[in-house]
Amino acid sequence: MRILIVTMHRGNNYGSALQVYALSETLKALGHNPIVLDYIPSRINFKLGVKLALKSLCRIGPIREKYDALRGLMILISSKLLYDSFFRKNINLTKPYYSIDALKKDCPQVDIYMTGSDQVWNSFHNRGIEYTFYLDFVPDKATKIAYAASFGKECLDEWEIPETKRLLERYQAISVRESSAVNILGKMGIPGVVVLDPTFLLSKDEWLRRLPLLKVKEKYLLIYSVEPNKNDLIAYSRLIADKLGLKIYLVEWGLRKYSGVDKMFSLLSPLKLLSYFYNASFVVASSFHGTALSINMNKQFVSIAPSKFNTRVKSLLNLVKLDQRYFDKDTFQIETALMPIDYTRVNAILLEQRYDSISFLKTAINSKKG
Repeated sequence: MRILIVTMHRGNNYGSALQVYALSETLKALGHNPIVLDYIPSRINFKLGVKLALKSLCRIGPIREKYDALRGLMILISSKLLYDSFFRKNINLTKPYYSIDALKKDCPQVDIYMTGSDQVWNSFHNRGIEYTFYLDFVPDKATKIAYAASFGKECLDEWEIPETKRLLERYQAISVRESSAVNILGKMGIPGVVVLDPTFLLSKDEWLRRLPLLKVKEKYLLIYSVEPNKNDLIAYSRLIADKLGLKIYLVEWGLRKYSGVDKMFSLLSPLKLLSYFYNASFVVASSFHGTALSINMNKQFVSIAPSKFNTRVKSLLNLVKLDQRYFDKDTFQIETALMPIDYTRVNAILLEQRYDSISFLKTAINSKKG
């Protein structure tokens, strides 16, 4: 069947790119033809970013500000080219759409419409209800399902509940990524089940067959975080790295340079990033997908609480019985962080959950209206 995946894939985010890639690959393996809606929300505006950077370059000011603006512009352009190349090689995209009005006028014709994963239903990130991610452009009679969608928070604000309920009642099957999302759905009288994030649909071995070869001779600790300030993470990482005799590698998107790290990366392809996860001796993560990739690659790791929306990470760690790997500034303990993880039980849980998650996909797809 032709299946349209509607998810967050733009925005130059490793987790977003890898989750849509994994979902597409899984649907292909099930014998379907996945197509990803190339929806580009107004808040992800490449042209505006370029315009602001050029404006900073032209403004009278210190040389340092001009240097940062130029470097930022180069990173912005290079990052877009990198992700465009990844999607072009690995994902079957529709033409670009920039508004739900455009989608309503020219709705892609497929057999099934699927809301994909990530924080597609997070009204904070989306600056309100993002109707495209609720498939509001899709005809009422069309089959609509959701796979591993996320609200990203414990509960909805009062103002969004009635409209969210109306939109979700149009779906034939809904699965979500966190247990808190099942509670949100239940309060609206809507059934839903928890499934794995799409990155788990591919096993470690299945990912390894897709990863580029990485030639790194030294052993290292990898820091992966979407937090704007990584100084605390570097401090925790230094404690661990010194104990284990590791170098420190940091993935950094922005312009900031950090002391206390041995190597920084700002432009990696999504699959090359995953190679760095696989080859790491230890990972310090402060994001949902950083934690998820560490678990799927069977890494020794700790997950440091992000500044907001940390219910996603807690739900995942609880699922695989690794709650003790979660720390915040007040609870970090080097002794606990260094305790080795036995992945025998974790992998058994993942195997069962992967089976259930793929079974959900099969059942939801096969129940398409005639």
